[in-house]
Amino acid sequence: MNKRAAAMLMSLLVALGLLVAVESASSGADVQTRITVAQKHRVVVSAPVRQLSAGGQHGCAVLTGGRLSCWGDGAYGQLNGPRGSARTTPVAAGGTTTWSQVSAGGSHTCGVSTTHRLRCWGLNHFGALGNGKTKATSSRVKVKKGKHYASVAAGWYQTCAIRLDHKMRCWGDNRAGELGTGNTKRYAKPHAVKGSQGWSQVAAGGWNTCGVKLDGSLWCWGGNQWGQLGNGSYTSANHPVRVGVRSDWAQVAATWSHTCAVTRTGEVWCWGNNNESQLGNGGRTSSALPVRVATTARARQVAVGEGTSCLLDTASRVLCWGYNGYGQIGDRSTLVHTAPVVRSTGVAAISAGWLYTCDLKTGGSVTCYGDNEAGQLGNGTVTDTAYPLAPGAVIGARADADPTAAPSTSTPPTVAPSPVPTAPNPTSYTMAPGAPTDFELGTFNILGNQHTTPGTDEDYRAPARIRAEWTAQAIDYLGLDVVATQEAQAQQLAWILKASHGQLASYATPDKGSRWTEAALLWRTSAFTAVQTKQLWTPYIATLMPRPLVLLQNRATGRQMWVLAIHNAPWSTKAQQKKRNKAMAIQVAKVQKLTAKGYPVFYIGDFNEKTKAFCTVLTKTSLRTPEGGKIGRNGVCKPPHDQRLDHLFGSNGTVWSGYEKTRTPLVANATDHFLQRAHVHLP
Repeated sequence: MNKRAAAMLMSLLVALGLLVAVESASSGADVQTRITVAQKHRVVVSAPVRQLSAGGQHGCAVLTGGRLSCWGDGAYGQLNGPRGSARTTPVAAGGTTTWSQVSAGGSHTCGVSTTHRLRCWGLNHFGALGNGKTKATSSRVKVKKGKHYASVAAGWYQTCAIRLDHKMRCWGDNRAGELGTGNTKRYAKPHAVKGSQGWSQVAAGGWNTCGVKLDGSLWCWGGNQWGQLGNGSYTSANHPVRVGVRSDWAQVAATWSHTCAVTRTGEVWCWGNNNESQLGNGGRTSSALPVRVATTARARQVAVGEGTSCLLDTASRVLCWGYNGYGQIGDRSTLVHTAPVVRSTGVAAISAGWLYTCDLKTGGSVTCYGDNEAGQLGNGTVTDTAYPLAPGAVIGARADADPTAAPSTSTPPTVAPSPVPTAPNPTSYTMAPGAPTDFELGTFNILGNQHTTPGTDEDYRAPARIRAEWTAQAIDYLGLDVVATQEAQAQQLAWILKASHGQLASYATPDKGSRWTEAALLWRTSAFTAVQTKQLWTPYIATLMPRPLVLLQNRATGRQMWVLAIHNAPWSTKAQQKKRNKAMAIQVAKVQKLTAKGYPVFYIGDFNEKTKAFCTVLTKTSLRTPEGGKIGRNGVCKPPHDQRLDHLFGSNGTVWSGYEKTRTPLVANATDHFLQRAHVHLP
């Protein structure tokens, strides 16, 4: 059994309750409640803070006197305490060592002592702790040759540090070249960054790393899917590449998909993904070259989270821009800020985690804003600092988008303006009368989080929490009104719904558990409401699984339609082929019954078959597809070229247009599947 097969089987066992899931499911109601109450509390530290670092979902601080405190997610021992625990308030870490600097990474932590010794703890899957091993630990381990260090930066699976002699060493995962060693070999011990040395500062992101040299030049290396290396290309680099030609850079900050840096004169420049206006130039167009942030404030520091950027200016003010979905910009009134807004004053330093940001005040107190599901705000709660929505309210779509922005690698293609009708089949039926209705339909295998946790088959991808954000963004930017999803565990679907801020609803809901959410139907709440929700039980791998069958009603026209969202068994074995055959027989029979009642019917999802599934549906039902292909006059099925395992079928008489199999950067980084979509017109 290969790794992916094993992961899918593990997911199924979790869904059936035969194993305990690592992450517990949250109900849809719980998700809504946790994002509706807005609170701002200080991090409950025992002494004034001297230095602060916000990691993925945990944070750490060096206190006055050199002691260390950490809080938030502790699943891998990154709090220097018992593994698997999360703490909503800071706990003592670092023992009796006096620390000069700490860096909280995705799920590991590293610190430099006042005697310049380097220690790390937490997730160690690819050797990010630098001790020559790959086992996670809550104990502080010595980094090999970990003496004479000045600073350290912990990323997702990688760590980089600068020695007192300004030489840089990196270790950990290197599949995207993020160690800068000139190759893609993993190193569980520190290894020299390629090229000349003389480094003054380093920042480690998700798949990339950037550093500033003593001469003021700026260099980046590693993954470059969104142009986050800033050298004008979208090609990854396994060695440092220079960002422009200027030599007055002072500091750089990196996250998963964008990078920002400050010049010695206080200018802020950003590059990479700009879906959420995180580049701060007033638009939404991504850029592989630095663009100037639209502010006259003179910055002395910049911090970046996924989709959000902040600067600290010379007047001790914090200005932020980009994504504000969890209140990380702090004002709770606008989902996206296309240009900087003042968030807070009297601040000495700033730091940003994945979906939250923190201020270190001039008096030594710390206040954090944003996502708080793991207690990463350190205020004794798991309440996000987000919008004060009434239950069921819908946040407007990202209304701050620049309508004149030119297309970029992150801008989805537009739907074809003129519908191209599919030819009716002689055996077609007449759909029940109703007002003409238009909507966008899609299917999206979102890659279950059992595939991307450390040690699984696709763990080189971003963690499920970040991919949930990209999934929700992709659905939004592609304009999907109805979309089938596959593989989501309950917690993963809860995150996607949370990231949609009320714009999406689902059946099944996360509170039903992972068995029910493995195939789900999502719809845009402003466009549709569910009239009936049912489930169709069909064979899948080792058991029967529920597949959502939903009667949706368009809010504007009142038109109703049935949607069956499915995920059939994978693998080419005879046993699983039997499961697929049985599943499709049940599904096709249900489609035939619904069709006989005159409702528009849509049958969509991951069929895990190409030609066989395509021809079965076209020959045994009156449904048709926007994918191409046809049933010839002689009854022979002629499938389209370049088929995928995912399909869209709908009632004959549907007018399809704008069909595409897309892998925008959001889709490509969220999953290993194409997203299939089409515009639907019901006459």
